[in-house]
Amino acid sequence: MKTALSTPWISSRLRRRFGAPEEQGRQGILTLLRDEWRSPGAIDREGEDEQPEGMLRDLEERTERNRRLVIPWLDAARRLAGAKILEVGCGTGCGVIPLAEQGAEVTGVDLRDDSLRVAEARLAAQHLSARLMNVDAQTLSTHFAGESFDMILFWASLEHMTPAERIASLREAWDLLSSGGLLGVIDTPNRLWDFDAHASRLAFYHWLPSQIALPFAARSSRPSCRALADGDEESLCRYGRSVSFHEFALAIAPAESLQVVSGLDEFLRRRNLPRLFRRLLSSDRRYSGLIRRRCPQIHRAFFEESLQLLLRKP
Repeated sequence: MKTALSTPWISSRLRRRFGAPEEQGRQGILTLLRDEWRSPGAIDREGEDEQPEGMLRDLEERTERNRRLVIPWLDAARRLAGAKILEVGCGTGCGVIPLAEQGAEVTGVDLRDDSLRVAEARLAAQHLSARLMNVDAQTLSTHFAGESFDMILFWASLEHMTPAERIASLREAWDLLSSGGLLGVIDTPNRLWDFDAHASRLAFYHWLPSQIALPFAARSSRPSCRALADGDEESLCRYGRSVSFHEFALAIAPAESLQVVSGLDEFLRRRNLPRLFRRLLSSDRRYSGLIRRRCPQIHRAFFEESLQLLLRKP
């Protein structure tokens, strides 16, 4: 009952395209996970969760979440069937798969060949197709010269780049969008938030400069984060930091002038009353309103706990 109440309504047009891997293909994915792929969060896993079955279950759960929460939002902003979409940092395909299911023409880029191989196997197991490439997001315009996209998505990827990489990647992506195209950011922790639920699980960690964040990582409850205490600034970025409207202002245009088409959190609340009521009663709503008072001319989607928004290119 709890799941039913918290899941927004999904149209039959979208739902009937949801798929699942065939058993033979699933066994091939398990072999890849066992022999070639290491999850970035493996050190945090215990028992069966660090075995191939546990890792695949985690990937399938993330894919299902994206189907039910993110896909209806994207489709409401721009019909996915037939859309030309680029996902930056596609990883093991948890975003590529539900996009391809809906009939989008999907290109996914990532820097990890092992992740791309897992994504390819997962697509094949559902008889889906997508173009997967090892490409640095800072060089998108070189690899896709002469092309344009209807939608470019940074799905849980911007937070794993260095600040310079983020700005360069956003600029490259913006240039590749067709007029009226959408740039999406999904599942990216907001630097303005007072608690880091994404990486360290520490209060005010987003606000710390790297020189303080690195040694302070030793106080995290997550073993993988504690291991950063002896690392460097790049390892901290690769693990996952946070992003705010400032990068978009530097890469694209002043944040006040950016046309935010929609925010995922608000979209879900409008389609699900329990979510709306929880938000109205939450301290998160008060905090979001408080920090937005400093910049009321900037869209409210930039003041949620996670950046999950769509920008339209003029």
